[in-house]
Amino acid sequence: MAGRFITILLLVVFAAVCIGDARMPGAIAQEGTQTTAVDDAYKQAMEKRRAAEPIEDRLAITKAFLDQYPESKYTARSIGAVVYYYGRLDDMPGAVAYTEALRAKISDATIARDVDKEMIVMYGEAGMTDKMIALADGLAAEDALDFGDYWSIIEIGIDSENWKLARDYCGRAEPLANAEAFRANYPDEDFTDEEIEKAGDNRKGMLLVKGGWARANQGEIDEALADFAQADGLVRRSYLDVPEYNLNLYWGKTLMMKGDFRNAGKRFAADALVMGNDDAHDGLRKAYIEVNGGEDGFKAYAVNLHKSIAKPMQSFELPDYNGKRHRYDNLKGNVTLVAFWFPT
Repeated sequence: MAGRFITILLLVVFAAVCIGDARMPGAIAQEGTQTTAVDDAYKQAMEKRRAAEPIEDRLAITKAFLDQYPESKYTARSIGAVVYYYGRLDDMPGAVAYTEALRAKISDATIARDVDKEMIVMYGEAGMTDKMIALADGLAAEDALDFGDYWSIIEIGIDSENWKLARDYCGRAEPLANAEAFRANYPDEDFTDEEIEKAGDNRKGMLLVKGGWARANQGEIDEALADFAQADGLVRRSYLDVPEYNLNLYWGKTLMMKGDFRNAGKRFAADALVMGNDDAHDGLRKAYIEVNGGEDGFKAYAVNLHKSIAKPMQSFELPDYNGKRHRYDNLKGNVTLVAFWFPT
C-alpha cells in the first residue's frame, strides 16, 4: 500500500538550560531601543553574512566589521564567528594570528575579558594547550569564568586526552554546579523551581560524566564507575531515555577496561542502536565478540536487541500544512514523515 506522507511542523523555542549561549553568534543583542552606528553596521554585516555562500566571503564580511569596529559590544561574538570560519577552512593558525592582533587593540576591560573567553576555545582548537591553560587560569583566578566557559575547557581536555586538565577544571566548575548558580546565570528567565533544580542536578551530572571518563583513563576504574552511576540519576535524558553527554559510551568503555564485557554491551546498546552512535556501535560489536568468541550472529543479535529496547512514540495531535489535524495513533500502518523545524 502506498505510504501517506504527513509533514508536521513543530515550532520549538529553546531556552538555555545547562551551559550558556552557543559559541556561534546568532541574533543581535539589543541594549535598549536606541541604535547607534555600530548597531547598524553589525546588522548590515549579519545580513550580508547570511546572504553570502562561500565561507571565505562570510569570514571577510566579519573581519571587515571588526576592522572598522574592533572594540564594541559585538566584538566577542564576531571573534567567535571568525574562529568558527577559520576552523571550517582548516586554518586555525590564521584564526590565532588575526585574533591576537585584534586583541592587542582592545583596552576596554569587559570587552577584553569576553574576547579572552573566545580565545580560550580558539587556543584549544588550535592545539595550543599551554596558551589556553595560561589564559584560562588567569581568568579563573579573577572569577571571570562561568559554567559554560569551564565546560568548554573540560571538553577540550577530553578531546585532547589531557585528563589532568579535564579533572582540574571539573573541580573548578563544581561550585557552579547547583541550582543557585544556574539561577544566577539566568536571572531574567522564567524557569520554575523544579526546572532550576533539575538544571543544577544536570550540571553536577555533566561534571561526573567527564570527570569520571578522565578518571577511568588515569586508571581509577572503580571510582569512574561510581561517578557514572551517580551521574545516571542526574543528567538530562533524551526522549528515548538515553542519558546525554556520552554517559553510556564512557560507561561502556570503562566496563571494557575492567573486562566486564557483558555489562559493557548493555551500556553501549541504546547509544549504538537507538541514537546511531558509531563509536558505541563499535563498542557493542567488540563486547559481543569478547562474550561470544567471534562476530558470527552479531547482526541478528543487534536487530533483536534494538527491538527489545526501542521505545514506542507517545501519541500526539498536530496539524499538517493544510491545517487538517492528525492524531499519531490513527497513522499506524502508514509511512509518516514528521519534520521538526527549529527556528533560529
